[in-house]
Amino acid sequence: MADDMSTIPPRVNEVERDVHTIKHRLTVIEDAHKDMPHRLTMVEQAVKDLPHIRKELREHGDMIRKGFTLTNGILMGAAAVWFVFQAGPQIMRLLGAH
Repeated sequence: MADDMSTIPPRVNEVERDVHTIKHRLTVIEDAHKDMPHRLTMVEQAVKDLPHIRKELREHGDMIRKGFTLTNGILMGAAAVWFVFQAGPQIMRLLGAH
């Protein structure tokens, strides 16, 4: 029985070290994740807004395409007017009018 009693202090010491290590690890995990509820709320809000964001992106893409088409049309019209003013007299001479 004396042998059993002599092993108690070292075993208690080992248990205390393990508990200290576990407490330290738990504190580190808690510190690393203390902002988790707020961060999850932000992620949930962002995910909830994704369909709205996609719709807006599609609308912006459509507006850009329409603007590009309009710009091309304006440029082609301006080029046609420029061509008429530049080549108009020569075309009229070819057609026989002075």
